[in-house]
Amino acid sequence: MVTPYQRGAFRERELAKLLRAKGYFTMRIAGSKGLIDLVALYKGKTFLFQVKSTKEDFVRVPKEEIRKLVGIYQKFNPEDNETIAVYLAVKFKPYGWRFYPAYKMWSWLTRPSATIKVKAEDGFEEL
Repeated sequence: MVTPYQRGAFRERELAKLLRAKGYFTMRIAGSKGLIDLVALYKGKTFLFQVKSTKEDFVRVPKEEIRKLVGIYQKFNPEDNETIAVYLAVKFKPYGWRFYPAYKMWSWLTRPSATIKVKAEDGFEEL
């Protein structure tokens, strides 16, 4: 039986492979079990990814994780000068990868629930 950790590690490797095929240099934060799962560099820009996967057309993410992703984005991107891009990357089994930039997640924090329902249809297919 595959554990959630193994499934997550597989998805992180899958995303790293996809990004490398597009010219990114990638580094998986193996075993961190933290907020950032994957770091990628491309054309002088740094990308940080939190990776999730689901068999559904949505995934629930704790609001605190969203708050932390937005916080990282704000800390490293003063005055609208984006130097580090922060993304939630979700592999939806029926649809493939979808990407949610942290600057778009800010509005999610006003939702009243402790978890945020992230829908496949709201994500970007490309970075």
